[in-house]
Amino acid sequence: MQRRDFLTTTILAGCAAAFCNRASAERGTQVPLEDFFRNPHFDQLALSPDGRRLGCLVSQNKHFNLATIDLINNKVTALTSFSDGNVLEFHWISNERLVFRLQDQLPDPNWPSQGDGLWAVNWDGTESRELLPPTKFDPASVNQGGGNAKGKSLVYRYYDFLEPLEGGDDILMAGTGESADSVDVYRMNTHSGRKSLLTGERPAHVERWVLDRKQQPRVAISFEPETARQVVYYRPSADGAWQRIGEWPLLDNAGFEPVAFDFDGSLLVCARAGDDKAALYRFDLAKGTLGEKLVGMKSFDIGYHNDDNFLAKSAINSLIFDPLQKKLVGLRLFAEKTQFVWLDETWAKWHNALETSLPGRIVDIKQAIVKDTGEQMILVLAYSDVDPGTYYLFEPRNSLLSIFVDHDPPQLGHGRRKSAFSCLS
Repeated sequence: MQRRDFLTTTILAGCAAAFCNRASAERGTQVPLEDFFRNPHFDQLALSPDGRRLGCLVSQNKHFNLATIDLINNKVTALTSFSDGNVLEFHWISNERLVFRLQDQLPDPNWPSQGDGLWAVNWDGTESRELLPPTKFDPASVNQGGGNAKGKSLVYRYYDFLEPLEGGDDILMAGTGESADSVDVYRMNTHSGRKSLLTGERPAHVERWVLDRKQQPRVAISFEPETARQVVYYRPSADGAWQRIGEWPLLDNAGFEPVAFDFDGSLLVCARAGDDKAALYRFDLAKGTLGEKLVGMKSFDIGYHNDDNFLAKSAINSLIFDPLQKKLVGLRLFAEKTQFVWLDETWAKWHNALETSLPGRIVDIKQAIVKDTGEQMILVLAYSDVDPGTYYLFEPRNSLLSIFVDHDPPQLGHGRRKSAFSCLS
């Protein structure tokens, strides 16, 4: 079966389900209430770095499991089959390998779900390995009002996935393996599980790191408990000396929050800079001051949480980089509805064409990759307040928009389908 045929089949299946839904509505049959609360059939689609495959979460026996879809031969491969928990998230770390986290479901609803473990597996389900065990915590072993489990002090150690290392199957992790009061950066091999420390020389009490485009830890954000001050450190090279580039009282809004490095080496930060609302700036590392203001909005902060503390992780996820041009091209804003601010005319044109082709829906840019052929491929989710959404593959060079899969259960499908390949003007 060719890809065009596969996509066409997907469309016909979606249309058939939508037709049945409309027919039921005409007969006065109501959609069951539980259909509005069930898991979507597909979620968190993500392209492999070469664009040959898609990873996704699939709903199986009321649980999310991990699968891959080969876009060349249309083969779907199940990678997990958990029946007592959900795959919480996953990341491609190479063309062949993925890592994922699992979220258990506890029998006691008053305790949060267990999780934080990390696993690795090849796209075809082979060479799976547990890299970090999940946090197993027995509520019955905790003393009321105490901090001890079976008489032993609890010191929580955690590791978070940062990003894959280019050119192999290693990943970068952030965690408290060396010290309970400071976060370090580690390199881990996903086949052996061995990890090595990358931040032996670092400031004290580090809470977060920012990596440069060469994947080196270059900025450290610390909290000094003695002075209740937040401090930002920077080093000009991977082995350079750490220097303070900013510090302020924790609850003072006069500071700035490092977000990410652009491809040109400039540091992107969020700051209020004396204004009522926070904005995105370039930071002048030579002068130690704010530089060009990139994006600011009058109605809401960029990079701030609603408790007036910075939420840099949200800002990082909001930045849109072009992997071909290697630069920041836009920003996703979470307001009353998702909005986009484009810093590049080409991307603004593409997004406008997508919105024209998919009227009445928010067109969210989920991912942009460069295929082995050198061509870009962009994963798009189009949704609205009454439509959980449909995933599309957009190929700018050929102005082709390919429908791929519905996000929602077929009982709630809306049947608004176009041809498998819709040319964009």
